[in-house]
Amino acid sequence: MSYLCMTIDIQMKKSVLRLLFIFFILTGCVQGNRFSTTYAFPEERWQRFENPVLNFNIDKPGIYYDMFLELEYNASQPPADFPVTVLMYTPSGEMRARDIQLEMALPGEQTTSPGKFKVVLRKEFAFSEKGACKFEIESRSSKVNTDGVKSISIILERSQ
Repeated sequence: MSYLCMTIDIQMKKSVLRLLFIFFILTGCVQGNRFSTTYAFPEERWQRFENPVLNFNIDKPGIYYDMFLELEYNASQPPADFPVTVLMYTPSGEMRARDIQLEMALPGEQTTSPGKFKVVLRKEFAFSEKGACKFEIESRSSKVNTDGVKSISIILERSQ
C-alpha cells in the first residue's frame, strides 16, 4: 500500500512539474510584447529622396511602448554623421517628428553590435486609439546616395 502511495505521489509531482514547465514556456512566448518592421535597401544604398515607410496596426490602445530605430549597415563602410528625421503618424491623426544624428562606429572601433545602430525614439508612449500607425524616415544627408546602409527598422517593445 505504501509503495502505491509513493508511486502516485511521484506521478503527481511529475505532473505538477510538467504543468509548471508548460506554463513558463507559454508565458515566455506571449505575443504582443515586441513588434518590429524593417525596410531593406536594395544594393545597400539609401537614395536621398527614398523615404522608407514602416506600418504597424495598433489593436490595443493604452499599452505603453518604448520605441527604437535600428539601422543595419555594412560595418566595412559605415556612413559617418548620418542625419535622419523620423515622422510618426498615430491612429488618432497626430504627427510627431524627431531629428536624429546617427553616428556609426568607424572601422576598427569596438562596438557591442558591429554593423547595427539602435537609438531610442520614445519611452513609455501609449497610443490612444486603434488603427494604423505609420513611421516615415527621411534622410537629411547632403549626399545623393548613402552607401553601406542595409536596412532600417522600427521596434516597439512593451515598457517594463
